[in-house]
Amino acid sequence: MSNSLSLYSSTSQLKGANGAAGLLCELAPDCPALETVGPRYSPDELLGSRDEALQIAHSVVSKLLGSAPVIEGLPLLSVFEEALLEEFSYIAQAFHLDQWIRTQGISTCRFISHSPWLDRLNQVRAITGSGYELAADASHLGKKSSVQAIRKLRSLRPTAWEILRRISPYWARMVSGLSARGQARKASNGGAWFYSNAYTFTKIGLAYEPYIPEKLNFLVEDPATGGKALRERGRDFYSVYAWSRGSDIPSDIANRETGAKLLAAIEATALSRDESLLRTAFLKSKCWSEFLIGNLPFILFNGRALERWSRAVKPELIVVGNAGDERVLLMRESVKSVPVVMLQHGIMHWVYGVADQPVDAFLLRGAFFQRGINHELRKKSFVLNVPDPAPQLQQRAREDILFITAPYEILPFFHREDRRDILRSLLRVSHASGRCLTLRVHPMEKIANYKKEIGELQAELGFTAKVNYSQGPGAEQVLTRSRIAVLFFSTMFLDCLRHEIPIVSFDWHWFANKRHFAEQGIFNFASDLAHFERLLWQGIEARLPQRSGGIQDFLAATRPEDVMRFFQQIRSESRATSNSR
Repeated sequence: MSNSLSLYSSTSQLKGANGAAGLLCELAPDCPALETVGPRYSPDELLGSRDEALQIAHSVVSKLLGSAPVIEGLPLLSVFEEALLEEFSYIAQAFHLDQWIRTQGISTCRFISHSPWLDRLNQVRAITGSGYELAADASHLGKKSSVQAIRKLRSLRPTAWEILRRISPYWARMVSGLSARGQARKASNGGAWFYSNAYTFTKIGLAYEPYIPEKLNFLVEDPATGGKALRERGRDFYSVYAWSRGSDIPSDIANRETGAKLLAAIEATALSRDESLLRTAFLKSKCWSEFLIGNLPFILFNGRALERWSRAVKPELIVVGNAGDERVLLMRESVKSVPVVMLQHGIMHWVYGVADQPVDAFLLRGAFFQRGINHELRKKSFVLNVPDPAPQLQQRAREDILFITAPYEILPFFHREDRRDILRSLLRVSHASGRCLTLRVHPMEKIANYKKEIGELQAELGFTAKVNYSQGPGAEQVLTRSRIAVLFFSTMFLDCLRHEIPIVSFDWHWFANKRHFAEQGIFNFASDLAHFERLLWQGIEARLPQRSGGIQDFLAATRPEDVMRFFQQIRSESRATSNSR
C-alpha cells in the first residue's frame, strides 16, 4: 500500500478527497464525495472493535474509581464514570490505530482537519515511540480546543442565552435561579421528586407519573432541556439553582486542590503494564485538562446546589430517567438512605452493558433490554413497561416518509456529509413517489438548520419535494401518518414498533447492541445509499418486512396495577425509613 495515508474525521472537508484514505468517521460505502478515494479504510479497520475497547476501558476505570477519594460527600471521579469509559475506550482505539499504522508500513499520516484523534494519536505515539510522521496543516496542529469549541457552538446557531451559559456557566445558572427562589421556598418537604437533565428524561417521568401514588415534584438542571416537556404541558417545576448561592462557585485555589487529590489517587492506583500506558495517555490528554478546568468546578457547583436542595426538601423518593450527570445527586452521601428509581427513557447508553448504576431499582420497557445490561444492574431491574394503550392505527392514511434525525454535531463519528447524502436520497424518493417527507427533528437540533440544508439540496437536485418538519409535541400525529420510518438509533424506534411502522437504519453506523437488534429483525439495515433508496421504495410499496408480532420483548404488556404496586411498595418502605431516622 501507499506509504502515505490521509485521515478524515468528522470535521474534515471531503471535497477533492483522493488517494489512500483512512476514515475516522462513518460514511456510506458509496458516498459521492469519496468516489476518487482509494484505497479506503473504515473506522472498524483502523480503530478496532468498539465493544472490545469498552471492555478494556472498563477494566481500567473500575480500578481508578475504586481508589478515588470522597470529596464534599461525593465520590467525584465516579460522577465522571460515563465520560471516563468513553475516553479510555477512545484511547484504547488510538493504541490500535498506532499499531495498525506501524503494521501497514505507513511512513506518513496526514490529518485533513483538526480532530480529537490527532491529539490522542500524538499522545500514544509519544508513549510507543512509533517512527511514522504525523502531519497536519500548521493551523490544525496549533489550534486550541477553545477555538474548536467556538466554531462548533457557532454551527449550532445558539441563542444569546445559550452563549452566556457556555461562557459563564456558573453565573448564568445563578441568575436563572434567582427568579425561582420564591417558588423554591414553597416546595413541600418529603414526597417523590423527579430530577431531570434532558427533555426525553422528563417525558418518561411524565409517562409513569399516573402510576405513582402521588404527584411528582420535578427538579430540573436546565429549564431549556429538562423543563421543556413540562412547559409544553403547563406543569410547574423547580430549578436546582433556586437553592444555590454565590459561595457555591468554587474558587480557583479550591479547584486546584481538589484536582490534585484526584490526580494523586489516579497515579497511585495499581494497574497492569498495558493499563498503565492507557492511564499515562489519559493524564496527558485534553480530556483530563478540560475535566480539571471545566467539568470538575461545575460538578462541585452543581453538587453544592443539589446538597442545599436535598437538605431543604428532604426527599423520600428520587426518580430519574438516566444516571449520567444525575450521579452528582444520586451518589451523594446525604441521599444514600433515599430510594432511587431509574426509568428506561429509550435506547440505553452502551455504558450500561459494563457498569452498574447508582440506583435501587431500574424499570425497563422489555426483557430484551434486561438481557443486555451489566449483571449487577440486572439484579435490581424490573420489566415494568409504562402502560400504554394501543395506538389507533387506522385514524389516517399512512402515506409519509418519516426521518427521525440525530444531532450530528455531537455524535463523535458522524459527518455532516453523511447527513447530506441521506437527505438527498430521501428527497429523491419523496419526489419520485409523490410522498411527503417528514423530518422529526431531535430536541437538541434546530429546524432552521434542516430547512436551510433541504433548500440547498433541492436547488442542487432541480426539483421541489414536499417536506414537513416536526419537533416537540405532536409525535403521535406524525407516527399515525407514516408509512415507513428512517432512523439511526433513536428512542422513537419503540414508538414505531407500537405503530407497526417498518424501520430502516444504516449499517455503516455503529450503536450499542446493534448485533442483537439485527438478530431480532427490528431494523432493515441499508448497506449503502443505493440500497437505502431501494428499501425506501419497498417500504412505500408495503414490501418491507416489519416487526408487528412479538413486540412484548421490547414493550412488555404491563398492567397498570403492577406498576402502581411497585411504586406503592417502594414508597411504603421509604416512609418507614424516614420515620425511623
